Amino acid sequence: MEEENKKSVASRSPKTKIILVAAFLVVIGLVVAGSALFRPSEKKEPIADPPVTMALEASRVPKDATIGIVVTYGDSEGSEWRDSANGALVAAKRFELGGTSIAIETRDDRGTVDGARSAVEDLKKSNVSGIVLASSGSHVSGALDEAQKSGIPVVLPYYSGPLAQYSDVYRTSASNKDVASALNKIVQPATNPLLLNAGGQALEGLTAGQVRDVGASEDLGAVAKSVHSLATSDRNFPIDAVVINGTAQRQAQLVAALQKAKIGLPIALSPQATSPVFALSLLAENASLSSELTSVGSQSFDDAALSSGASGQAMNSYLSVLQQMATDEDSLSLAGDRPFAEVAPVADSRAHDAVVAMVRAIEDARSTQPQKVAKNLHGLSLGIDDGLTQGTLKFSSEEAFVGQPKELRLANQDLGLRSMNTKDGSAKQWFAVTAAQ
Repeated sequence: MEEENKKSVASRSPKTKIILVAAFLVVIGLVVAGSALFRPSEKKEPIADPPVTMALEASRVPKDATIGIVVTYGDSEGSEWRDSANGALVAAKRFELGGTSIAIETRDDRGTVDGARSAVEDLKKSNVSGIVLASSGSHVSGALDEAQKSGIPVVLPYYSGPLAQYSDVYRTSASNKDVASALNKIVQPATNPLLLNAGGQALEGLTAGQVRDVGASEDLGAVAKSVHSLATSDRNFPIDAVVINGTAQRQAQLVAALQKAKIGLPIALSPQATSPVFALSLLAENASLSSELTSVGSQSFDDAALSSGASGQAMNSYLSVLQQMATDEDSLSLAGDRPFAEVAPVADSRAHDAVVAMVRAIEDARSTQPQKVAKNLHGLSLGIDDGLTQGTLKFSSEEAFVGQPKELRLANQDLGLRSMNTKDGSAKQWFAVTAAQ
């Protein structure tokens, strides 16, 4: 039965649709003035993959299709993704441009187990076909438990915790085990790295010579002094790198403390640091947005638009529609409380791809019933010609993310790929070290 359910990337390529609206062309020109981001069609090199367009078609999706988005507002763990999750709206807009209406219902889980459970219960009443759970942290279990009980499939673009006890639940980011493996490679040739564990999911398999837990109310200046003493050259075996795990804000505070203590060791960060809250918190601490800071993850950031061929086109298409929405005064954020333009600088492609995956499952099921959508999501294989902005997702197990996490560095200058980047620093983008620059 699983083989019958498997779908290939090539089985369903979106039809080419060119949107020739004069105002829209102006928006496209804003994406990167003077760069090669949008190349004239006559200069493009032939590619084997089908062309990627801004509009996404899904002709077999029923008219009443609704997808639920769960986010965390406030300051609780998981709230670092609340603005990033607005990339989900870009996916809905691209399907609208292709002639398919996808309704988005957003609920706040309040950062608690009970709140997460209530959010899913409420979405069930709204007859959603599936849920994109755009949060992270231990409270996510409440939403997963309720979704399991209700038979609603879930895609998680930011959560890296355990999923083995659930069915029809898929992670589209790297697992903690893969993250730890990638971090081990990043800190090489360090032989005695120090892990500063400031909360969050444990990094299974991380090789650390020493581990120091950092309490929520602990004086980070004192922590930095202890790190400095461990790194002195007169020690028999001084630490030679630092790995930080925790929420985006706490990681930023620790980095700032280490910088103030003039600790020049390599610093690697867990993927929570790829949230816009990390860069914003660094600036609030008067710390440096150094490109020497590293993390790991997929190439889901704007620099992917600089890649050649279909992979570059895919991210360009996402950015183009995002900018169209940012100039539309009627486009609102997921919460409906702000113009989309205010979240556009940080709206994230990972949330976009999670929605695309759910829509493709609805399309294959030709039904909005969650159980049928779940059946068709399992075994689904998707790529950029299905509407993803990067890579491949295979929903054969809870780990839908394909490949190994890449080394990421924080750009200390604006990459210039969004015309509406904020001045507060929250839109600072990470870039993959292996990407063409």
